[in-house]
Amino acid sequence: RITEVFIASIPYGVSDMLATIYLQADVSLLAILSGEKRNVGVYAPASSLVNALFIIPAAGFSVMVPYLTSLYQNKVSLFKSMSKIMFIGFGILGTALWLGLSMSSNLLVKILLGSEFAITGQLIVILSPILLMKSLNFGCATFLVSTGLQSRRIIPQGLSAFANIALNLVLIPLYGVWGVAWAYVASEAILLFGYLTLTIKWF
Repeated sequence: RITEVFIASIPYGVSDMLATIYLQADVSLLAILSGEKRNVGVYAPASSLVNALFIIPAAGFSVMVPYLTSLYQNKVSLFKSMSKIMFIGFGILGTALWLGLSMSSNLLVKILLGSEFAITGQLIVILSPILLMKSLNFGCATFLVSTGLQSRRIIPQGLSAFANIALNLVLIPLYGVWGVAWAYVASEAILLFGYLTLTIKWF
């Protein structure tokens, strides 16, 4: 029994490990490759703010997984319709977070950090679409976990983590903080494409 539980938990552990890689690799690689402490100083607040807002769609994930799992096991037809509603909800939430942060970024930075961190506000605008993609990714993750496809999440996550590191290695020496921001956006888009492919294939 313990062995079965351990084996079943492996995909979740690998998934968390890959998520940690593409959440933390950007700042670490920027510090190593850019050679300028100021770059980390202006990028880290932008990245941290965007990442902190992930808690909102993550709360939806925590609530919906047990509910959809129960529907999938007992009422598949209702599961399909509720899954579609869930995706619409995550899409609306992500759009609101994206536009809200993008439009308020410069004001937030000026109030919290000061005018000397104007670049941070510009970086937040670049990173803000990640909130829409991340919300949709949480929707896909909810769906995949509920249907017992957790192990298949590892492939898109692995590709996203690899792309994140590879793009940072290429773009940071060329474009500094702008390169690391676009690398983050691109890797999140790759993750979303992979998740959506798995989800659409199920339907």
